[in-house]
Amino acid sequence: MAGVKFPATYGAYTLLAELGEGGMAQVFLARKSGPGGFAKLHVIKRILPALGKEPEFVQMFLDEARLAARFEHPNVVQVYSLGDAEGSLYLEMEYLAGQSVAGLVREAVRQGVSVPPTFSARIVADACDGLHYVHDFREVDGTPLNIVHRDVSPQNLFVTYEGRVKLLDFGVAKAATTLTKTRTGSVKGKVSYMAPEQCRGEIVDRRADVFALGVVLTELIGGKRVFKHENEFALIRQLSLGEYPKPSEMGFASAPPELLAVCDRAMAFRREDRFATCAELKAQLDVWLATAPASGPAQVAALMGQLFKDDIALRQQVLMARDDSAEVFQKLPQETSGNKSLPSLGPLALEQRTATRKSVEIPQQGGVRVPWLVVAILVVILGAAISAALRYLPGSPPSQPIIIVESVKPTTVAPPALDASVVAEVAPPEPLPDPMPDRPAGKQPVKKPLLVKPKTATLTVKSTPSGCNVTVNGREQGVSPAAVTVEPSVAQAVVVQCAGYAVATKSATLQGGESATLELSLEPLGRGYLALKTSPWSVVFEGEKELGMTPLPKLELTAGTHTLRAVNKEQQLERTFTVTIKAGEVTAKTVDLKSEAPSSP
Repeated sequence: MAGVKFPATYGAYTLLAELGEGGMAQVFLARKSGPGGFAKLHVIKRILPALGKEPEFVQMFLDEARLAARFEHPNVVQVYSLGDAEGSLYLEMEYLAGQSVAGLVREAVRQGVSVPPTFSARIVADACDGLHYVHDFREVDGTPLNIVHRDVSPQNLFVTYEGRVKLLDFGVAKAATTLTKTRTGSVKGKVSYMAPEQCRGEIVDRRADVFALGVVLTELIGGKRVFKHENEFALIRQLSLGEYPKPSEMGFASAPPELLAVCDRAMAFRREDRFATCAELKAQLDVWLATAPASGPAQVAALMGQLFKDDIALRQQVLMARDDSAEVFQKLPQETSGNKSLPSLGPLALEQRTATRKSVEIPQQGGVRVPWLVVAILVVILGAAISAALRYLPGSPPSQPIIIVESVKPTTVAPPALDASVVAEVAPPEPLPDPMPDRPAGKQPVKKPLLVKPKTATLTVKSTPSGCNVTVNGREQGVSPAAVTVEPSVAQAVVVQCAGYAVATKSATLQGGESATLELSLEPLGRGYLALKTSPWSVVFEGEKELGMTPLPKLELTAGTHTLRAVNKEQQLERTFTVTIKAGEVTAKTVDLKSEAPSSP
C-alpha cells in the first residue's frame, strides 16, 4: 500500500501507520472499532501483493496462520485470525509493548549498562516455557504435531515492559501438518543460531531450538556474538562439522561457570548430547536461579523501565502533540524514526560494549507499589508499536517504534509517589525552543516540506528449475521464486545455486518504487562416479537422502562438490566429509570414522 495516507481503511480496520516491509509481507499498526466508542489496537501482517498469486508463498503464509493461531500461552505471541481483504491475505496479531531481546541488549550496550546474568537466565527460562508448549502441541485427538520453530534468535524473543517474555514469528516453523515442504538441501532461519543438523539441511526436531537457545544465552552472559563470519557459507561449514569450541572454552571469564555448563550441553554438536527438551533446559536454569537474586517479572520490568526511560519521555512529547489529522499520521513515523535517542532494534551488537560499565540496581520481589502505575504504564504500553510489530515480520529491516493513541485526557489529580528504583520516572517534556525567535509578532513560522524517504524496489527472482538458493548482494534470500526488497539505484548481484546445476548469476538495477522480475536458467552438470569405502562400514547420506551402505564401488553423482555423512549406529560413529565429483570420471575415497585425521582420497 505504498503512497497511502494514514489513517486508511482496510477491511474492518483503520490502518494507522506502516511499520515495515520484508520479503514476504507488510506490517501495519491498525485500530479496530466497535459500538459505543470501543477501539482496540492490533497488528496486521499483510502478504505482499506481488506474492498474492504465487502458490508457494501463499501456502507458507497459510501454514504460519494455521500454526500460530492455535497457540494460547503467556510466552507465545497470539495470532487472532486470518482474513482476506481487498484481495490479499492478512493476519490479525497481538499488539505488544516492549522490546526484542536484540533491542534490549543494544540499548544496554549504548548506555553502558551491564545486564545481570540472572536476567539473561530468566529471559531464556521463560522462552523455554513457550517453546516447550509449542513443541508438545497436539491435535484434539492427541496426535503430536512435532512443531519446530527453526528461527529462535534475539530478534524473535520479546520482552514486554511488564517483564514478560514472548516467543515471536512462526514464519519458518515446521509441523507434521505443514503443507509447504522444505526442499532437500535448503536451509531456513538465521545461520548464527542454527544447529549443526539444520545447517546440513537435515530434518530437525525440538533439539535444534534447544541449540539456538543455548547460543542466545551464551551471547547474553558472555557479552559478544558467538558465531560471526564474513562468509556465511564458511559459517555453515563450521557449524555443520562441529568445528566450534564449547561456551566454557570461549574465554568468558566473567560469566557464571554454572551457566556456561548449561550452555555447553545445550550447544552440543550431537543432538543426542543436548537437553532432550526445553523443559529440561529450563529445569537446569531454575536450579541456578534459585540460588541467585530475584529476577521475576517485576525486576525485569524495572530494568526495562530504567533502560528506556528516555524513550518514554520522548514519546510523551509525541503523545501530547497527537491529533487525528492525516498529516500527523503521515509525518509521525518519519519524525520518530529519525530521532537518534530512540533505541535501535537492529542485529545484536554485543561486541560494541563500552569500556566504562555501570550496573543496574534491581529491587527484590515484592518491592513494586502497584496502586498507581496508570500514567507510566499507559505511556510505556503505547510507546512500542513498531518494535513489537516488526518482530512478526521475518527479514524486515530494523525500524523504530512509534506511538498511536486515541486520546488522552489530562488529569489534575496528583498521583502518589512512585518508588524510583522500580518504575522509570516519566518527566514532563521540556518546552520546545522557538525555531524563529526573531520573527515579527503575529507571524507564523514557515512550514518546511517533509522529507520523503526514498521508495524501495522489489526484485522477484525466478529460476529454471525452481527451488534454488537465491543470494542477492551476498545475502541469502531463500529459494526461488523469491521476492526481495532492494535499495533503488544500486546494482544487485544475483546468484542462484542448485544441486546438480552450474551456478547462474545476473545483475539488475531498479529505480525507487519499481518492481521487476529476473529469470535465470541453470545448466545441468554432468555426472560422475564415487568409489567409497569407510572403516568400519556405514550408511551414507546426502542431506536426508540415503545413498547406500559401504562399500559403494560405483555411486553415480552429479558433477560438483557434495557433502556426505557416514553413520554407524551400532558403534555410535558419525563423520561428515566432502567429495568433488568430475563429469565422466570415477573418484575414489576412503573414510576412517574413528580417526580425527582428514579422510584419505
